[in-house]
Amino acid sequence: MEDRVPEMQVQGSRMPTPRILSRVWDFFKGQVIQPVPDDDAPCEFNCRVGQCSMHEWETCEIRLQSLERKALLRNPANQTALD
Repeated sequence: MEDRVPEMQVQGSRMPTPRILSRVWDFFKGQVIQPVPDDDAPCEFNCRVGQCSMHEWETCEIRLQSLERKALLRNPANQTALD
């Protein structure tokens, strides 16, 4: 007598296709990972403060330096100064 585990078969069941798994992954990724607007990126990624008051946000050095860098990068006349 053999000690075998009986195979379980469910009628009509199939392994999920990679396409279905990809769609499920994209759904969950969209629920958790969302794009951060460029203006909010310095606050989101470069700051340890969880929540700022309006006054703190207006005077935040990290945010203001980021805006200055963006302004320099947008102005073509400043490109030679950055090189």
